[in-house]
Amino acid sequence: MNYFSKLLGSTLFFFVLICDEAAAQPQTITMNLQECIDYAHKNNISLKRSKLQFDLSEVDVKSAKAAFLPNLTASVSQNYSNKPFGGESETSVNNYGGNYGVGSSLTLFNGGENKNNLKLSEVNVDMSELDIALNESTIAISIARYYIEILYATDALEVNKYMLNVSRKNRERGEVLHSVEDINSADLAQLETQEANDKYNVVVAESALRNLNLQLKQLLEIDNETTVVVEIPEISDDRINMEIPSISSVYSVALEIRPEIKLNELDLVASNISLSQSKAGYLPSVNLVANMGSGHNTSSNFNFGGQMQNSWNNGLGVNVSIPIFNNRKTKSSVEKSTLNIADSELSLKDSKNNLYRTIELLHNDAINAQMKYVAAEQKLSSVNKSLGLVIQQFELGMKNTMELLIEQSNYVSTQQELLQSKYIALLNIILLNHYKGDLIQI
Repeated sequence: MNYFSKLLGSTLFFFVLICDEAAAQPQTITMNLQECIDYAHKNNISLKRSKLQFDLSEVDVKSAKAAFLPNLTASVSQNYSNKPFGGESETSVNNYGGNYGVGSSLTLFNGGENKNNLKLSEVNVDMSELDIALNESTIAISIARYYIEILYATDALEVNKYMLNVSRKNRERGEVLHSVEDINSADLAQLETQEANDKYNVVVAESALRNLNLQLKQLLEIDNETTVVVEIPEISDDRINMEIPSISSVYSVALEIRPEIKLNELDLVASNISLSQSKAGYLPSVNLVANMGSGHNTSSNFNFGGQMQNSWNNGLGVNVSIPIFNNRKTKSSVEKSTLNIADSELSLKDSKNNLYRTIELLHNDAINAQMKYVAAEQKLSSVNKSLGLVIQQFELGMKNTMELLIEQSNYVSTQQELLQSKYIALLNIILLNHYKGDLIQI
């Protein structure tokens, strides 16, 4: 029995160790662009805080609505007094008493302050909701930029690996040519140096890709033990060369739907409401008050019940407060509110100008990138043929090392131009469509 118990215990211990080790192993997850955006919208801390502000603004609406209702308060006071030098008429030098009451008040008029507070709190709810939408859009745009950069870095790495393979073959062929004295030692050294440079370029490209993946992971706020690898989609030439929407068509739609514009518009509305609130300081306020209560005192000849009955009282009244002079507070508040309206109008105009400039820049970059992409494709076709011919001629001893290295350099630079124009065009087209309401997708 002890043997089987020890065996079972050892097995369980070994199983726990295996599970712990498996849990500690870093994980690698592959995500496409939409999955990255969805994950960020769900887990981003800044976005979560924006949603908390939305919840807080809804609480403010409830408070503003409650201001239209009467309040109700209860009061209890107990007091003790001592009169050691009281006259002969005093029945007792020690006196204990208490008062009990319930009161209520209702604001009948306060210059529209409660009404404006409710309007302002409702506007703040809408602004909080728009702030969430703006954060979601900003996060999606940032993720799209990183994602496109990763696609570019991935393709650039493949180009560098291809060139390393070419350089390796050229160096091997150079060693053969050197052995039969078709090229000298200096030419061979140049081929070896080129191979070393291409190895270094591969290392740099791998490092750049790792850094971009890390930055994307940090933007997504994924835990430290997880590695993010993006899904590489197929991108056709039709996608790169698709028709670019005009600036006016994008801008006209963006003015209607972009959260940053709506936020500034609502900020102007809120400033006008604040002006109405400030002007309420010139108007009187009217409150309806009601109360009832009773009390007792040990100096009375009546018992507690009798005192409470005799002291019972209730009342109803109206309080009117008329502002006459308040050290210029109301006037200063009105002046500040007026200036805030002017500032909100300027902010709205500036926001519209910034939106137009952003769309204009995206449109210009997209057109330029498309033109460069077409030109780079044509150039690459000829450079690729030229490189193949020069490699063949080099192997036959018809081209020297310098001519070979120049062709390799032309090929690499043309590949980089093609990739850069390709992904710049893709990114700017995606963002232009996003500004006119489309989802960000490749």
